[in-house]
Amino acid sequence: MVFSGSSRGAGRRSGGFFAKASPIRSGDAGAARTLAAVITRVRPEIAELAIDYLSAMEVKVQQDADILKTAARLSQQFSHHLFDTLYHALAIHLNAVFVSADEKYYRKAETEGYIQLLSDWR
Repeated sequence: MVFSGSSRGAGRRSGGFFAKASPIRSGDAGAARTLAAVITRVRPEIAELAIDYLSAMEVKVQQDADILKTAARLSQQFSHHLFDTLYHALAIHLNAVFVSADEKYYRKAETEGYIQLLSDWR
């Protein structure tokens, strides 16, 4: 499962907040702060527990040119910035589901598959 959430408000650019396999480098302090900030905004009632779980995870970093090529294709196809399409491409290559709070991107990319809205995720 690959997750992403909007870090700048609804309908705006989204940033990844959690990914079991992530383009974010493990140990990246900036990424950790972003993860905590977005979780706190999206689901404040579970923020502390979620941050504990995230801290305990061993994040595997994916570095694959095919993932980048898929992300570039999605970015061009849907006129969307590469940062978000990286998470979708990762889900496609891992045969996973990209869970996103970005409704605008979801509406553009749902036909590609491997994507679900955070509001629909259980």
